[in-house]
Amino acid sequence: MVTFAQAQERAEEWVNGDVPSYQHREVRVREFDLGFVVWAEDRADGPRSDGGAQRLVIARDSGEATLWPGLPVGEVIRRYEEEYGREDVASEPAPAPA
Repeated sequence: MVTFAQAQERAEEWVNGDVPSYQHREVRVREFDLGFVVWAEDRADGPRSDGGAQRLVIARDSGEATLWPGLPVGEVIRRYEEEYGREDVASEPAPAPA
């Protein structure tokens, strides 16, 4: 089970791990039921990025990371839930009529 703090740490490494500190970008993490969406934003007083707007989703249960296009965060969450999330709900049998 991945915690918010662990997701934040992985996000920081993904965004800023291989760049000098003066080029670090602001790291954002948004939590949702199935995990965390991670992305970077340019700092107002820092260098501008080349426009890379990818999103990383970290699964809460397994820690598996998947890369997503630079869509709005809510859309990434919706698509992630469609792709990975609702199998448990769909596989449950319907309750028997009383």
